[in-house]
Amino acid sequence: MSTYAPFDPNAQSPPKKSNRWLLFGCLGCGGLLLICGGVGAGFFYWAYNLGINNDGVKMAKSMAESSPEVQTAVGSPITFGFPKNVEQQNQKIHYEIPMSGPNGSATLIADVRVESGTANFVVEKASAVLPDGKTIDLK
Repeated sequence: MSTYAPFDPNAQSPPKKSNRWLLFGCLGCGGLLLICGGVGAGFFYWAYNLGINNDGVKMAKSMAESSPEVQTAVGSPITFGFPKNVEQQNQKIHYEIPMSGPNGSATLIADVRVESGTANFVVEKASAVLPDGKTIDLK
């Protein structure tokens, strides 16, 4: 037979467990994950704009959009895809960017040079290659 301790109305209740560690643990780890995610996204945005969406590529795209021959072949508006081939040698970057419009598709080929010691991009060569192999010189 078991015996119970007599009831003592003046006895203190056991201390409550604190959930502060849970709150600070979640905020600490969650905050750290948010900071790391933000830094990673910022690095990706910087690298994307420097490598794939730089001023040289923007100039080559505008050359293609303003070319009457490309507008006839591809149509307007022209949409550009993600570059399929990007090659870099020294300070020159070679891009192959798919583009399409209501009348068809083509590939924008651009050779961009980075000026030494600066972040200036210069389009050295730009052309549009149609599926039948015809090349339209844009510069």
